[in-house]
Amino acid sequence: MKKIKIETKGFEKEAVLYDDLAPITVKTLLDALPIKGYVKRWGDEIYFDANLGVNVKENSKQVVQLGDIAYWISGRAICIFFGKTPISEADKIIAASEVNVIGKVLGSLDCFRDMEEGEEILLTTPVSALHCPECDSTNIEWVLPQTWSKYRCKDCGYVGAFIVEK
Repeated sequence: MKKIKIETKGFEKEAVLYDDLAPITVKTLLDALPIKGYVKRWGDEIYFDANLGVNVKENSKQVVQLGDIAYWISGRAICIFFGKTPISEADKIIAASEVNVIGKVLGSLDCFRDMEEGEEILLTTPVSALHCPECDSTNIEWVLPQTWSKYRCKDCGYVGAFIVEK
C-alpha cells in the first residue's frame, strides 16, 4: 500500500492510495509528486488544480465516502471529501460529477474544516514517521522528553510510551 503526505500551513496528514483500484491514476499522481496547489472549497470538499492528464475512469463514482481522495477528470483537480457538498443528500456525500477515487485520508478530518480558499496545499511522498498505535495517525508529539519518552496523539488523544515507527 502506497501513501502520500498532505501538508498545509496548519497541519500534516497521511493518506493511503488505492493502487489496486485506480492504478493508472495513482501511478500518474506518484510520478507527479510533489504537487502544489491552492485550495478551492465546495461545501465540505476541498479541491485544487493538478492537471495529471488522466482521462481514464478507474474506481469512478459520484457518491463518495468521508475521507476519500479523488481525481476529478473533467475539473483536472484533486478532491478531498471531509463532509457534505452542496448537492449531498441525507447520508450521501455527492461529488459534482464522477471522480476517480484514489485513496483515503488517515485519522481525523476536522483540520480540513479550517482551510480557506487560496490556502497552499502540498502533496509529497511521506518519509518514515511515528504512528499512533490506536488510530495510525502521524499527528504525534513528544510530551515528556526528559528521562523517558511519552507521546501524545493529537487526533485520538492516545498518551503512552508505545509508538509505531514506519
